[in-house]
Amino acid sequence: MLLETDPDDDVRGLAAIALGRTRDPMAAPAVGSALDEPTAIGQMSAILALWLLRDRGSVARLSDRLLHSTSTGIRQFAAGALGDIGDAAAAPALIEALEDPKGSVRDAAAGSLGVLGDARALGPLRLARQSAKGLSRRRIGKALDRLEGRSRRTWWMRVFSTDRMIAIEMSLMAATQLVSSASKAIKIKGRRQRQLAASITRGRRLFSSGREQETLAFLERAVRQFPEDAEIRWLYAAILLASKPDDVAEQAAKAAALAPDDPSILVRAGSLLLNRGEVEQARSCAARANELAQPDFILMSGLVNLEGCLAARDGEDDVAEEKLRAAVESDPSSSPFAIDLAKFLVRRNRHADALAAVDEAISHVKDKNRLEQLQQEIEADAGGS
Repeated sequence: MLLETDPDDDVRGLAAIALGRTRDPMAAPAVGSALDEPTAIGQMSAILALWLLRDRGSVARLSDRLLHSTSTGIRQFAAGALGDIGDAAAAPALIEALEDPKGSVRDAAAGSLGVLGDARALGPLRLARQSAKGLSRRRIGKALDRLEGRSRRTWWMRVFSTDRMIAIEMSLMAATQLVSSASKAIKIKGRRQRQLAASITRGRRLFSSGREQETLAFLERAVRQFPEDAEIRWLYAAILLASKPDDVAEQAAKAAALAPDDPSILVRAGSLLLNRGEVEQARSCAARANELAQPDFILMSGLVNLEGCLAARDGEDDVAEEKLRAAVESDPSSSPFAIDLAKFLVRRNRHADALAAVDEAISHVKDKNRLEQLQQEIEADAGGS
């Protein structure tokens, strides 16, 4: 039952109201348990449901809420419910509530005393009328009219009958709860989005810092916290290259699956997948990214480079070289693109061309270590061949 098991306060409140609308006395025990809800809105929902059920068994607990709750709304709802339930046992609590510090509670108590018709309320109501003003004075006057037999059922009373007013109250309550639920969802989503953005920013900074163990530890936590975010998943896959290369393909594939319509994720995930020998998955990523990429796609050079590497795998040397060189020309400061081109040329026994590509790249990139190391490897390989 939602009333007992749902984790959301608002859903349980709406479930209580729904049970009240059934008018089934068998629902009263379950609804009555909702009076112990931790939130005011939850308790008000339970009171409204018991009001609809006209549950006499709840008079004592409603009287307690009327006299001791710190919530004005709860006290007001309890006062209204006690009158319509129609049990004279509620009269003492309602009389005491005529001295409530809140006018809305005093008015609700006066109205319910008029409905109950208990003569014990005559003196307290007359006394309360002496100090009341405006609408409150008229409300008390109407209650006295009913108690003293001077009230007759007018068209106004028929239109705004107790049941009609309860229906209005119930609609307002449901609307309040739905707004509360929406507001809560927006707040939670907003807070989570801010946390996610902060995690992505920190993850990127750590990734760029070269502090591999610290980055790995942070991204492991981030993946657990945001398992459905593709960017976090890709960062995690990328950092695994250094420490757990066997796990890279699985995480990269998950990143691609989480963002099937994001070409930037698909290109980066495809590059990792190709690095780990998952050619067909990489090809699928590249093809989908090509479908999605617009002319101003920020990672267009990365996509072109990925396609060049795939063409090289397929033995399409002319296409591969064209694309690999296009990627380098588009982003000459990217050492990975220069490395892919140089390695492609070395595999074709074109060491001089490979060294030329590396020399050109060294003049553009900031971190020259990997390129200088590759340069030495190519020279050694060329000297031995």
